[in-house]
Amino acid sequence: MRLLFFIIAVLLSALGIAQEQVAEPAKWIPTRPDKIVFRSLGTAQILDDRSVQLGGDTRWQEFTLYFKSQKPNQLREILVELLPPTPSVGPNRPRQRKRLVLFDIKPELENRTDQMTSLEFSDCVDLGNTEDGSPANCIDSLTDTGWTVPAFTQSVQSHQLALRFEKPVTLDGKHRIALTFDSGGSPDLDVLSRIRVSFVETNHNKSK
Repeated sequence: MRLLFFIIAVLLSALGIAQEQVAEPAKWIPTRPDKIVFRSLGTAQILDDRSVQLGGDTRWQEFTLYFKSQKPNQLREILVELLPPTPSVGPNRPRQRKRLVLFDIKPELENRTDQMTSLEFSDCVDLGNTEDGSPANCIDSLTDTGWTVPAFTQSVQSHQLALRFEKPVTLDGKHRIALTFDSGGSPDLDVLSRIRVSFVETNHNKSK
């Protein structure tokens, strides 16, 4: 009898551990940038859906979005959505005029004294075509390679890139994540029209 109780206790304990190890599905949180800086000539408008409508120079585009966390957390993944322009930009504007190539997505960490530390993504996946390895060209730090963004269609209203850090990045409320995007640079290339960034955050101070 004691042996039976012992076996049951071991099984229940193992079941509890297994349940604790099951990760909850990732929940992407669309986030407004609290600062936008252009290296090229450009304009930006933050819309109600927390996407950023981009304008300005259509030949070359390089800009940085800054995001600050209000509470301590660890950041492991980032979702970048490439979106067509909103109808308010102009109903006669085509969704994509030329070939759109995203050359680089560069992550950095800014401290409270505005000093920047370079970060690296370990993976970049197009969630609409996970078999395509070419999105990794966005994170190889080479200026002459990039990802050719598929054209927008009625059935495909956004292209989603999931970017993952090799190790979680710790944010303590005094740092900002900065993401720099580079597109265009040639008369036959288009630039980004609209973009939205989402995070999966892990709060360090979860109550038990």
